[in-house]
Amino acid sequence: PVMALCVRGRGLCSVFEPVARPRALTGITYEEGDAMAQSLNTKLDLTTRGTMFMGLSKYGDVMIGDRAFEFYNERNPEDYIQIPWTEVDHIAASVMFGGRLIPRFAIFTKQNGIFSFSTRRNKQTLRAIREYIPADRLLRSPTFFGVIKRGILHLIHRG
Repeated sequence: PVMALCVRGRGLCSVFEPVARPRALTGITYEEGDAMAQSLNTKLDLTTRGTMFMGLSKYGDVMIGDRAFEFYNERNPEDYIQIPWTEVDHIAASVMFGGRLIPRFAIFTKQNGIFSFSTRRNKQTLRAIREYIPADRLLRSPTFFGVIKRGILHLIHRG
């Protein structure tokens, strides 16, 4: 069976082949007719309210456990995201004021793109994620001026 990251309720599941069992440990599964999501985690470290920035903002619950990062939409139980720790390439956090404020973070997966989130307690969320993702894969995202500087230097060196 093909195991892959799958986002329910967003039309992305048709890209992946369905898997027969809903509780796989190495990836996200999809079955037709599932009413509720089965959590991949056996132990939860942190549960908090959060926002997912994918198209329009979605509000729901973020759960960090021993096997995956999970987001469940509060309005639609079939709209959820489960990202196993084995699928995470790295995580980039937007850091402001020397680390006193972290407004959002993005999870970069190995195959399936970027997912941006914000929680009420972003520092605690990233500390809980640090238990499962090595510190060398938790990165600061470039600032606005850093991106501008890199673009200008690229133009100077290019031409």
